[in-house]
Amino acid sequence: MNELKVGDYVRTSQDGQYSEVYMFGHWNPGAVAKYLRIRTPSASVEISESHMMEVKGRGFIPASMIGLGDIVSNEEEVVSIKEVERKGIFAPFTRSGTIRVDDVVCSNYISLQPDSANLMMWGSTMVDSGISWQWILHSFMRVYTSFFDIRKDEYTEDGISVGLMLPWKVSRWVLGV
Repeated sequence: MNELKVGDYVRTSQDGQYSEVYMFGHWNPGAVAKYLRIRTPSASVEISESHMMEVKGRGFIPASMIGLGDIVSNEEEVVSIKEVERKGIFAPFTRSGTIRVDDVVCSNYISLQPDSANLMMWGSTMVDSGISWQWILHSFMRVYTSFFDIRKDEYTEDGISVGLMLPWKVSRWVLGV
């Protein structure tokens, strides 16, 4: 991930499609972060707990919700999950909203509510809206990037894209997270 740059094309699906990296939501090569190493017999993906991965029959779900035996997009069963620490935080955004990592399709986006693949609403009673975070965030980014040029390589001290700070703060305020 640390070698990717805006303008590169990456594989984004199991059928071999490619998509342009148009920005990074997060870019901090010096930061140390915790990731989940999710392994199948032929693949190993290190992903943050809130980033989403495609799981058969469940769609895109946060990595924290993936369990042993789940079948991921490469049609293989998850055989191990381990927490690891790595240097570098990178979140490339592609036009398709996905990126293929070691033959497994992952989302560009995170779930904005811990342990939820869908938007949960109504405060303390928490009702599942049935609307996936993958769909919400990809739809938002398509509209947002058509009005605002956020391709600039400007990042906060924490490595979050300056162009995403306002929507990030508003979404966290609205969701109360």
